[in-house]
Amino acid sequence: MASIAIAQMRGATVYATVSTEDKKDFLVSELGMPRENIFQSRDTSFMESVFAATNGKGVDVVLNSLTGDLLHASWRCCANFGRFVEVGKRDIVDAGKLDMDVFFRNVTFTAFDLTELFYHEDQFYRDIWINKSKEALELYRSGAVKPVPIKTFDVSEITQAYRFFSQKNRVGKVVISMQNPQSIVQVRRCLSCQAKIMLMSPQAVPAQYTAKFDANKSYVLIGCLGGLGRSLSKWMFQRGARNFTFLGRSATDKQAAREVVHNLEKAGATVQVVRGDVSNKDDVVACMTVSPKPIGGVVQAAMGLHEALFSTMTNAAWHTGIQPKWRGTWNIHEALEGIDDKLDFFLLTSSVSGSVGTATESNYCSANGFLDAFARYRHSLGKPVSSIGFGMISEVGYLHENPEIEALLLRKGIQPLNEKEFLQVLDLSLSGTPSAGGMEYDKLAQSHILTGLEPHGIRKMMEQGFDVNNGTMQDPRTILLSASLDAGSAEDGGAVASIDASWSKGLPAPVIKALAAEAAGAASLNEAILLLVSRRFSNLLLMPLDKVDSRKPLASYGMDSMIAAEYRSWFWSVFKVDIPFLDILSSTNHLQTLAGMVEKDLVENKDG
Repeated sequence: MASIAIAQMRGATVYATVSTEDKKDFLVSELGMPRENIFQSRDTSFMESVFAATNGKGVDVVLNSLTGDLLHASWRCCANFGRFVEVGKRDIVDAGKLDMDVFFRNVTFTAFDLTELFYHEDQFYRDIWINKSKEALELYRSGAVKPVPIKTFDVSEITQAYRFFSQKNRVGKVVISMQNPQSIVQVRRCLSCQAKIMLMSPQAVPAQYTAKFDANKSYVLIGCLGGLGRSLSKWMFQRGARNFTFLGRSATDKQAAREVVHNLEKAGATVQVVRGDVSNKDDVVACMTVSPKPIGGVVQAAMGLHEALFSTMTNAAWHTGIQPKWRGTWNIHEALEGIDDKLDFFLLTSSVSGSVGTATESNYCSANGFLDAFARYRHSLGKPVSSIGFGMISEVGYLHENPEIEALLLRKGIQPLNEKEFLQVLDLSLSGTPSAGGMEYDKLAQSHILTGLEPHGIRKMMEQGFDVNNGTMQDPRTILLSASLDAGSAEDGGAVASIDASWSKGLPAPVIKALAAEAAGAASLNEAILLLVSRRFSNLLLMPLDKVDSRKPLASYGMDSMIAAEYRSWFWSVFKVDIPFLDILSSTNHLQTLAGMVEKDLVENKDG
């Protein structure tokens, strides 16, 4: 149908074949085709009709999906210098043969499958698919091309769907819907039973991986002898890589590292392990030199952690966090000088914290912020680079091995990536798949991929009754994501409350707004603050509010430095009151103590 519409737009005279009168009526009524230009395809007699309509010349272009003798009849309909485009596959699969004498008329035969453009490893062909898809959407939106008629059946009606599909007078497409999770599907019959299953909501099918690695090149993996490295190297091997060079401070001292190397070698890979520190330039140069094959790509995943509030962080702790990513990345960059033109990729594993920050990890956040900025710099030089700001990765890696940090991120409503999704993001970066639109305004933006800001996790927590205060959503850069959450709240019937109480007079407007949302009916300022403080505490611990005792010492709830840092930041963002860090970690203070401290500060600073 689309081909007919486009041909008509170009001013072509269109001839078509159909198998039933109903289909002929459809082309006449829906596409305005002259009835005399539509022939039947039940046998090869349409060939004579085509030549009669064209005064014996034939047609310039044939778009064919017929098979067997009907294909050969269509082939003979080509005029001199005509083109035959085969969009079916039956005769190709069956190794069919063409009548060669038609080529005396200088006719071109082309077999075409649109999906081959989509899945091709060469970006040139994938770009063709992308551009043609855009053109098709524009034609659809403008009304130039009408959608194909669709008949939809529930999956429980699959038998009826096949019956309808087999009808000769069927027009358009038949779709099986799996949207209803309550649909019952019969899967087996036997003499003694009739087995049935409940079809649950379908899971998303992972996108096909497109990245490929050269077996004749070596790939340098730095900081990749742990969980993520195991997953990454296994995936790279499956995609063609056969030579690996690892750089790590502890080399294969740990059992996990030895398993990574053993599994790769057992599969047939050549593995070199260099003991060294990426922040030491000599170690980096040695790593590049020992690689058995020309270097095809580098993954920089080295990291260092030392948590503390910035105000209490020592110089040594600061450098523990930044050296592997800052100094190490510069060392790699300089060591690659001279072979950049042969490099397929330089991948930096950054973190979403480089864009949004974490209270007790200023060194780590700064280091990741550097990676993101460095990627833009290196990209401006025309050299391969990509920085992926990962959010939370479950199942493998550092967070999987440190559940307390994983819990911290979950409290913030950050949606985790599982191992398969982690590899899909890597594939997106390494395969050169085009980034989202809008890049024409910032040519360097494609050097940075950011994950972990999806609002799904926050919404899920909100649906469970937790008021997730993710500081990211207060950042102006996330205004669209924040608006989607606000819209959801509005749809749920949420209304903006107000306070009509004497105790609210003179308080700053942001404080009144915060209290109005949660404690508008409180009898006193202290009661309102205590309710808000308690609710936030319950959110941090993911504990129901009715289980929180405001007179119980905070330490008894398992308060740690990360939760305390988050809590302290929240007090400042809501009340503009600076609660000392040690007061939150005190073994004797409770929620009523903190509420009293906030009340005292607000009263002392009231207007008027």
